[in-house]
Amino acid sequence: MSLRDITVGPDTPQWHEAYLRYAPRVFPSISFRDWYALGGWDAGYRTFAIADGDEIVANASLQRLTVLLSGHELTGWQLGAVGVLPEFRGRGLQHRIMERLMQIPGKDDLVYLFANDTVLEFYPRFGFERAVEHLYGVDIDFEPAANERLRKLSRTSAADRQHVKRIAATALPVTREFGARDYGGVLLWYWTNFYQECFYYDEQSDVVIVAAQHEDRLEICDVVADHLVDLSGYLPRIAERSVRSVEFGFTPEIIWPTARVIREYAESPLFLLRGTALPKLPFKYPVLAQT
Repeated sequence: MSLRDITVGPDTPQWHEAYLRYAPRVFPSISFRDWYALGGWDAGYRTFAIADGDEIVANASLQRLTVLLSGHELTGWQLGAVGVLPEFRGRGLQHRIMERLMQIPGKDDLVYLFANDTVLEFYPRFGFERAVEHLYGVDIDFEPAANERLRKLSRTSAADRQHVKRIAATALPVTREFGARDYGGVLLWYWTNFYQECFYYDEQSDVVIVAAQHEDRLEICDVVADHLVDLSGYLPRIAERSVRSVEFGFTPEIIWPTARVIREYAESPLFLLRGTALPKLPFKYPVLAQT
């Protein structure tokens, strides 16, 4: 059967089930089906795929976002879910998809992706170059608060899901160095896959904070709110045991200006189209806005 190019978005639901069958065959440790069930496939998410009959055999996706870069807003396109079924590899299908996909962004748009270590030589063929990111942190000692704990949100609660979607839709960017806004669909993906017990909600201030504790280190992954947040007051209400340091999953120039660079971020290397003007200071694109 001949292979054909298809584009799958919110307006082509007839291909959604095929995509959900394809994804775990390439990314077995990640649940796209749970993300889909929560309504994560938003208007900005499209996949550029190759189908063999009714089955998707190769794919690369684009997530359209409003990106903040050195304080300026622009349209961003983030690549993700790049893969080919094992039995169809070696036929140039990924190259074929990339050539089609790269025709979508405008000349002034920002195009970027986060790669895994097995494909670092692939993306430079399409004009991408690697950029170095850095994580920030602060040394601070405090104990968990005994009272007024923030409530953990539950993915099984329709009301809690609505809180996340609603707040994310109008949230301020957590950083203006290199960040994004209105990435609620991506947040849902992390909620279903990696941070199921890490979404905290303050009803009084209508704030969602995503945090995870590792021994005495508290990782602040994201702060989702439509107003500036004094994070220091929330930390003891999130911590589950003694804390000696806080690490941020984004550039904290707004949330915590005195934080310092603690190390290079090397988990999923950032690639941008060659020639992109990056912030002069060390930066970290929000980890929960990565696809």
